[in-house]
Amino acid sequence: MSALLEETEAGLPDSYLGPTVSANAVQGMQRYGFRIGPLGFLFPEQCPGEIVMNPEIRPIPHTRNWMPGVMALRSNLIPVFDLHALLLQAPADLNKPMVLVLDQGKQALGFVLKVSPQWLTALMETPAADVPVPDLIAAQVNKVYLQQETVWLAFNQTEFFTFLAENAKSC
Repeated sequence: MSALLEETEAGLPDSYLGPTVSANAVQGMQRYGFRIGPLGFLFPEQCPGEIVMNPEIRPIPHTRNWMPGVMALRSNLIPVFDLHALLLQAPADLNKPMVLVLDQGKQALGFVLKVSPQWLTALMETPAADVPVPDLIAAQVNKVYLQQETVWLAFNQTEFFTFLAENAKSC
């Protein structure tokens, strides 16, 4: 898996994280993942990701505190969500944000991160019933994996993105 550096409109470097390797190609599964506090989330399968450092996030009136706004990326407006505020009631620092953009074009969504995504190997599926998943997102989690003692949640990309979009309005 290679990382490609690109220039954004603001001239800041971005990291591109391409689609993941097929699970059949390796012992255990390999994917990128990102952490929101104690929760680990896996990139959706075949979904590219990109890190954007310090983007300008423009607020949208009448949205919840966990949707700080939108950012521009290659002529697209990307909605940005703060899963720390949604799931942990502890908003991320937006003064110099790191935003993970999942997918591309009009389907893309951004997530404010405190720590860069990581490449995970030897992920082994485990029964979801054995792992506490926050009720708020339990319906969007379709599989649970373990890497050593760490739990990683695989979510249905369409359902999760739809859930966020539908619940972002505050009125």
